[in-house]
Amino acid sequence: VSSLEEGMMVALNLEKYPEKPQIAKVLSITGDNVEVLWYHGTWTGPWRVHKVRKGRNMVDNKETVSRDAIKIFNFTLTPMNNLRNLVKDKLKAIYEN
Repeated sequence: VSSLEEGMMVALNLEKYPEKPQIAKVLSITGDNVEVLWYHGTWTGPWRVHKVRKGRNMVDNKETVSRDAIKIFNFTLTPMNNLRNLVKDKLKAIYEN
């Protein structure tokens, strides 16, 4: 994960979230922490920025996570914003272990 850069898509594995897969975009990197913008989607469907309610507004869901939580990085979504088959196969193997 040493070549991680801002703007890269990442797949994470955080115990506190039961949903899989966990996909986000890197916003900033500070030492061992990474600020990510969460995406929402499914194994076979499209992915889009995840929004959360803040008061009366819907805002982008951002969070600071440890670099250690990142399992795959520097991949792209398909033109339809789906996960590529290679990424899905790698992630399923990671989540099953």
